[in-house]
Formats: sequence, structure tokens, C-alpha cells
Amino acid sequence: MRGFPVLSTLVAIALLALAWWPLSYVTGKSSQTGAESGTDCPLTPLPTAAETGVSSPVPVFLTVRASHAPSKLTLVLDGENEIDLAEGADWTGEITKELSIVIPTEGIEAWVEAQWPEDVANVALAISLTPEAGEERRVTLWSDGPELSDLAEFIW
Repeated sequence: MRGFPVLSTLVAIALLALAWWPLSYVTGKSSQTGAESGTDCPLTPLPTAAETGVSSPVPVFLTVRASHAPSKLTLVLDGENEIDLAEGADWTGEITKELSIVIPTEGIEAWVEAQWPEDVANVALAISLTPEAGEERRVTLWSDGPELSDLAEFIW
């Protein structure tokens, strides 16, 4: 046996302690404020829906694109607003519509039902919602056949 085992063990413990100290500092508790964690910036909670005024309806642009023209296309936003997009629409690859809806903090769920002719399969349907003063959110749904019934979630 070469060397001194107790000294080797102490050196290994010292190296582990040196690696642990900065890691514990970086991965500290997220509930600390900046002053407690050693930085000058306090951590503040996100504003609530009441503080930001999200509870009132806002203008939203709805855009639907599909690889084939649907014979039926219906969206139900948050179980309340039913929008029939295929009725009377001249299909040129996309449909754009301006809506006025409430955007809750948990986002919007849209139930989508679409139908295509029997000879059409594997259709891509891209749905995007863009608030007037916000970022666009897009969801792409795929059909396995001539029908599509699926849920699309838009979270800001």
C-alpha cells in the first residue's frame, strides 16, 4: 500500500466540499428573495388576472390553414363560443376571422371538428390565435382519415 489512506480520504472529502458549496449556492431555494440569496434583485410573483385586466374580452385574430378544403369546420372555444368556419367560406388555403374573447390565465381550449371528402386522408390543420397585443400561439392537428375531432390548447 502506497501513501497514507486517512490523508487520501481527507483530500477527497475536501474536494467534494469545494464542489458542493457553489452548487448549493446556485441551486438554493426559489422562495428566497434576492437579498437572502446574495443578489440585489428580489423575486416577485407574477401578476394575477385581476391585476392585469385579462378578465375582459380582447380582440383576437383566428387563422385556420389546411392542406385540403374542409367541407365542415367547427371550433368551440372554452365550451362556449361555437364558430362555424366552413359555412359560406371561399376556401383559399386559409380562413382568418377576428373575434372578441376572454383569455383566462390558464389559456384557451378549442374543440375542433372537421370533415373532408372521403378520398382525402392525412390532412394537416393549423390553428393560430393572436391577441391584438400579444404573441401568436399555433397548434397543428392531423387527421387520420376524412374526419377530425380533437382538442387544441393555447397557453400564453
